[in-house]
Amino acid sequence: MKTNIVSILTVLGLLLPSVVFADDIAVCGESEGHSYYAYRNLVSEEKDSGWKEDGIKNGKFTLKITDNKLDILISDASGGLFSSKDDGGNVVLVGSGKDFVNVVAIYPTTSVVESYIFQTLRNGKAQAMWTHSKADTPITKVSSFVADCSFLNIGALKRQ
Repeated sequence: MKTNIVSILTVLGLLLPSVVFADDIAVCGESEGHSYYAYRNLVSEEKDSGWKEDGIKNGKFTLKITDNKLDILISDASGGLFSSKDDGGNVVLVGSGKDFVNVVAIYPTTSVVESYIFQTLRNGKAQAMWTHSKADTPITKVSSFVADCSFLNIGALKRQ
């Protein structure tokens, strides 16, 4: 009986990581980069427009695939969590290779476009480079960010 329990626990231990991450393609942390703020909408002082250092401290984002549909789950510094798909976005695979995945998220109702490259670097570390442009929002800006990723499984795309 003890052997059976150990065998079951061993099998579950081997399967659990693939179950937990079965639909995760990438999990990335806080982002750092730069943004260009347009002198319009809520940017009321010209001195507040232009290029500024920018980032998302304590943020996290995850590229997922479920039922052959891509989604990006985003947790910002406030702790709020939202899904690109649930927020009206359409996440599209642009391309992928042995060491990268390139996706675009388009939000038609707010004129927001985000592009993401999830990649494995030469040193074996996983990283995301991403941009967003916001046109029909209170603050009009374009941004370019980099984030380290704690998990990257490009093979998850091929299994779906």
